[in-house]
Amino acid sequence: MKALGISRSIEFSPNSVEKDARILHAVGNELQKFFDVSYLTEDNLSIASFEGVDIVFSMGRKVSTVNCLQQLEQNGVLVVNPARGIQNSERYALSSRFLEAGLPSPETILLPQIPSEAVNWPYPCWLKRADACAQVKADVQYLNNAQEAAAALKDFKDRGIGRAVVNAHLKGDLVKFYGVEGTDFFFWSYPDISKTKFGLEEKNGAAVGYHFQEEEMKKMCDAAAHALSIPVYGGDCIVAEDGTFKIIDFNDWPSFSACCEAAGKAIANFIIKHYERN
Repeated sequence: MKALGISRSIEFSPNSVEKDARILHAVGNELQKFFDVSYLTEDNLSIASFEGVDIVFSMGRKVSTVNCLQQLEQNGVLVVNPARGIQNSERYALSSRFLEAGLPSPETILLPQIPSEAVNWPYPCWLKRADACAQVKADVQYLNNAQEAAAALKDFKDRGIGRAVVNAHLKGDLVKFYGVEGTDFFFWSYPDISKTKFGLEEKNGAAVGYHFQEEEMKKMCDAAAHALSIPVYGGDCIVAEDGTFKIIDFNDWPSFSACCEAAGKAIANFIIKHYERN
């Protein structure tokens, strides 16, 4: 039996290439106990790459990768995360599904096209690229007023960004979470602001340590994972002073850098159980 791990293209892995490789191989090392495991980068894929493969565990995000994964799924190959989940992780689709499912999230404005000016935005707020995942720091911008919003919109237009979302800024503790849907695995931590991908976490400052119910957060995040078809997930929450929380970001297969070994085992066990079930 064969399993193939697909690594993420460097364009979708800003400042995280080594971390992403580490979690992919942590999963592969566990699967290797039962399967013949090999690896490819999504930059070198074709449908012929998957000949004889029974399982694909993929961090890829390219359109061409998703197209390959869809064909594999139609042929009965187990794919984690599935192609539809990768499509749903695009921020516009993600935000739309969050609103449809009533998942706890900030006040959100969908921008199917980049407007010339901001109208009735809830300052301070965040303007986020929504036609792809954030690839550079300027793809997610913190805005204090309409003047800053106008400059940000112009920047998006100049860079050819087609869609965006606006999220109200929430006050509270920023919590990073990682999970695997339907399992006992869930890990959360306060970010080290000095080591984050783009340094945007500094807007919430150091965590106060507001109390919250971890089981409820896990339940909420698993519900989001189910709604988005992203069983291997991570993201960010804001915990308010009263202990309530809202999801401000949700990602398909993050680097799990704070819990790589435990996550690798949990993801591999999830894959094995689903393969056996099917």
